[in-house]
Amino acid sequence: MATAPERVVLDTNVLLSAVLFGGGPLTLLELARSGRLWAASSEYILDEFKRVLTSRRFGLSPSLVEQMIDEMLLFTCQVTPDTGAVRWTSDPRDDPVVETAIAAQAAFLVTGDHHLLEARIRGVKVVTVAEMLRLVGHG
Repeated sequence: MATAPERVVLDTNVLLSAVLFGGGPLTLLELARSGRLWAASSEYILDEFKRVLTSRRFGLSPSLVEQMIDEMLLFTCQVTPDTGAVRWTSDPRDDPVVETAIAAQAAFLVTGDHHLLEARIRGVKVVTVAEMLRLVGHG
């Protein structure tokens, strides 16, 4: 009997690394596309993704980034996190990412953000890309 795919949330920095640099983050995105991972996201994560890619630093066209997001929406479950008064990290901008993982009932939150890596979330394990790849047999 096949096991269900792991439920994951890929933080914005993982998505950005996947599309800009490839490597392990792209492998995780491809595992989600193929159904080997069950990936969830939120409006907050995708808005941040778009804002960064269309910023002066990267300068991608909004229409290109919208195409990327539309493609991701084909294989990710969108959740609406319950943003509340709970502080999960020392950086409040990271709290919506934690709340996305909770809303998605994700087993893993994959990130490179040190504030998130220090977070303790009941039921959600916060891991790096390398750790997640090892967990799914790609590391």
